[in-house]
Amino acid sequence: FPSHDIKGIQGLIAKMPKALAKRQMRRTKVSQHLVEFSLYDCHLGKLCWGKQTGSDDYDLEIACSDYANAIDRMVQRVAPYTVEEVVIPIGNDFLHFDDFSTKATTKGTVVDSTDDRPTKVFRAGFSVLKHAAEQALDIASKVTFLWVPGNHDYHASWYLVELLGHHFSREPRISVDNSETRKHKLFSTYRDWE
Repeated sequence: FPSHDIKGIQGLIAKMPKALAKRQMRRTKVSQHLVEFSLYDCHLGKLCWGKQTGSDDYDLEIACSDYANAIDRMVQRVAPYTVEEVVIPIGNDFLHFDDFSTKATTKGTVVDSTDDRPTKVFRAGFSVLKHAAEQALDIASKVTFLWVPGNHDYHASWYLVELLGHHFSREPRISVDNSETRKHKLFSTYRDWE
């Protein structure tokens, strides 16, 4: 380009006001929401000593506290909205091991640094998931637990979801899906965007 054209364009650019970014707005207000509390790779039953790993300490108490605190924070964040349903996937290595006798993963890999109280780990996992359901009911009309198997806890996470289904069987607002099929959720309808 000729230099006088470039100088002319640069002069125009210098004088031109910058447009503000236009935020996308919904034309129709969404009155109901679906919220997913997707906390994966919790590995309840894993033990880590910070001095050995170069990271933070991690044990059953810390894992359950972290999970419960994350649920509580998410509930606080979405409380101002109208929430129709909360979906809570279970699995995704929620527990660190699958075999209670050998403390091995589903495929038999023995994992180091595991809590040697597998029944306590299982009960703690159930308790923290029960807490999640009760908190979710404070903000939502419905809570759904979805079993999403991981490579560490295929059977144990299924047992947890089955136990949650039994525990909440008299609560019509809580359901479980522990089918072995791929899961997806369709919620609401298409909305126009400006």
